[in-house]
Amino acid sequence: MLDLNLFLRKSDRHQQRIAELDSELMNLQTVLDDNTALLNQRTEQRDADQTAIADYEERITAARSGQLGCADELHRQENALTEVQTRRRTRAENRGRVQA
Repeated sequence: MLDLNLFLRKSDRHQQRIAELDSELMNLQTVLDDNTALLNQRTEQRDADQTAIADYEERITAARSGQLGCADELHRQENALTEVQTRRRTRAENRGRVQA
């Protein structure tokens, strides 16, 4: 009879421990589900951010190309102006020589 009582007490403790572990497992599953949902949200946000970054990089590249084109055009115009100014100076010098 003593062995049966001992067995029943151990069995009750084991059943209680199993119930506690089941409860803990359910809590952990809830935490895991919540964190999985959060991970999915952050993954979606990261993907959207990466798409936006790629768009900005394309726009920056286009702007830089435009800036380089403008700088080249400015350089060309400055060279053309210098050439015109040189011609005018040369013509003025030649007129001065002819009139002298």
